[in-house]
Amino acid sequence: MEKKLKTKMSVSPLSDKDIRKLVYGDAGKQAEKNLEREKLKNVEQEDEELRIAISEHDDYIPLDFEDPVELLLFIDDNFRKGIKKLHSWQEEELIRISRTGVYTFKEPLKEGIVAANGSGKDAFVISIIALWLLVSRVRSRTIITSASYNQLKNQTENYIKFYGTKLNMKLAVNNVHPKACIIKREHIGCNLTGSEIIMFVTDDPGKAEGFHPNPDYGHNIGLKESIVIDNKRVYPGGDVTFIENEAKSIPDDIDEALGRGTYNRLLKISSSGGTSGHFYRDYKKAVEYPAIFDKSRIYFRRITSYDCPHISKVKIEQDKEYYGENSPIFRSKHLALFTSVNECVVITREALQSCLDYNPEKLDLNFGRRAGLDTAAGGDENCLYVFEENILIGWESFTIQDTSITPKYLIEMFHKWHLKEFSIFADDGGISHGIIDNLWAAGWRINRVRNQSPAFQKLHYGNRGAELYFNFARLIQEKVVNLKKAPQKAIDQLSSRYYKQQEGLGKLILESKKEARASGHGSPDHADAIVLAWSGITIDDFRGRKAFQDKTKHVVTDPVEAVMKKRDEQFEQLKEKKVKPFARSNISALMRGLYDR
Repeated sequence: MEKKLKTKMSVSPLSDKDIRKLVYGDAGKQAEKNLEREKLKNVEQEDEELRIAISEHDDYIPLDFEDPVELLLFIDDNFRKGIKKLHSWQEEELIRISRTGVYTFKEPLKEGIVAANGSGKDAFVISIIALWLLVSRVRSRTIITSASYNQLKNQTENYIKFYGTKLNMKLAVNNVHPKACIIKREHIGCNLTGSEIIMFVTDDPGKAEGFHPNPDYGHNIGLKESIVIDNKRVYPGGDVTFIENEAKSIPDDIDEALGRGTYNRLLKISSSGGTSGHFYRDYKKAVEYPAIFDKSRIYFRRITSYDCPHISKVKIEQDKEYYGENSPIFRSKHLALFTSVNECVVITREALQSCLDYNPEKLDLNFGRRAGLDTAAGGDENCLYVFEENILIGWESFTIQDTSITPKYLIEMFHKWHLKEFSIFADDGGISHGIIDNLWAAGWRINRVRNQSPAFQKLHYGNRGAELYFNFARLIQEKVVNLKKAPQKAIDQLSSRYYKQQEGLGKLILESKKEARASGHGSPDHADAIVLAWSGITIDDFRGRKAFQDKTKHVVTDPVEAVMKKRDEQFEQLKEKKVKPFARSNISALMRGLYDR
């Protein structure tokens, strides 16, 4: 008897098109066409609305907001009622950037802001200044670009659309205009002023140049207040503002292409990065806050986490202890400082020597006996480093050509040092992978550590290998590891392990062994074995230990104390000269008085 074949039917969810066909029968196809036609009509209508908004008008009605701060107070009731407050640096920079009639095409503002992560540069600087120019300056053009589409779409554009929508509602309720801002994807126009905001991401320099003022209003740049010419009211406007968001990641050729345009403001805002590129070069030759502002020079301001009250001071201190005050992560994330492979190695010679001089005693950490293994072939060394708790008790190294017999030598060493397979940590990359396979086949299932695998702290490190080195660097900085028995070769390698930042991402990765040889740094076999022995251990594992508590009693000077002191001195001088009394409530008046002198 033939067996009936059973087929399993898969049921797919009905689409909107299928549902309309079931409901309307033969009329479904026509309904579909009508819907598509309606969608196309709506898009064309929106495009036409935007075209009308940014075209030349007979009469303009710019909103009379003296600066972006006043605009924000109008838009957001929480700020007007004092429930939420701008940080001082945000308010100061909004006022500085928006000064009417001061920045011209011949004497433009060129300013950079290098800010700590999470400082609010998108939410309360870029978005607010762009909207202020849109609604209060006639025929202005604000061009915003970024190297990251996600940054532009999910941060910058979202904030501009959010506040633009709230502004539309406010103006409609107050019978100013039913739809003042025409908001489309990456392009916003204003019916009141004929101004626009253009946002884009490109890697083609040709698409980044050619931005100039509207010809009908560009000659009015520099007006401080409206005037009447031939019975027609003429308003301040014609501005062209370029904003480079996350400027550190924008290629030099894109920056150069923008610079060929005509502008009266060029604003570069970014978190810090490496010591290369146009953003860093501008920073090096700029006048830096708190020095007196000079519009004839590039002006830079560094915003640290200490300048941002919304960033938890507890979190800052936790990061300082976890990563280290001098680590590139803490310097970049919280101090907004540029870092360079040429300026910093992972473990500085000074920190390592200080740890060696301190010579910590053995701590009861419940780590037991652990070992790090770095294997190789050819001229590089196979290295095994053994620790008892936090004390280095011995090491082995050898070179061998035939990697098939390397496991035999290693197993003899494992027995010599009374090691257990679960306490051995080895690099599992390249030639080492086959060696470890043979060790497993021989019954030694040691821990495989893949240095090129993703880091646990993915935001900061490009791979696991870099994360392990920086974790070990913190142990050295806190003087909890005893390396008295380490050979000079290992000490030299530990203090010459360089890092670099991945292009575009800014994550930290180690210099490869090939790059190390090319730079004359040598292969870090001994150093790698030492660090591998501490896989999975961080400074948090030492919390509560007496030795660690003793080492943290020293007073650490706040890295930004000098900057804050200079700022206080500056404001004290302002008070003595009786410009205007400094207080948080009248910072706007203070800034205007300062710059009008």
